Amino acid sequence: MKTCLYVGSFDPITNSHLNIVLDLLKENKVDFVYFLPVNSKKQTTSITNRINMLNLVIKNNPKTKVLNILNYTDDGFFNYKILEKLNLNITHIDSHQHTHVLPGINGLVRKLCNEYNIKRER
Repeated sequence: MKTCLYVGSFDPITNSHLNIVLDLLKENKVDFVYFLPVNSKKQTTSITNRINMLNLVIKNNPKTKVLNILNYTDDGFFNYKILEKLNLNITHIDSHQHTHVLPGINGLVRKLCNEYNIKRER
């Protein structure tokens, strides 16, 4: 089963966020999508309210689920150690505006891909 972990602030969830997920599912690129809303320095809405908004948006889609970041970390910020706690078989990664290819970040991303056996980065 191909699973997508969609990490973002979702502050707020937008049609663009939803369309990305619906397209992935429609085109059979993934079988299931987990949303993982995380804290950011510029957020305006609490993590609890963002989780509730996401749950409302996806409630009729059995191929999606919202995860609560606070079950994995106390501060709500994403870090690579959360991947271990999620126990998901992650096969692909992507980043917002391709930040994973920036100098200084790219080496870390490749190291994590190797460590977690992630085959593809986009």
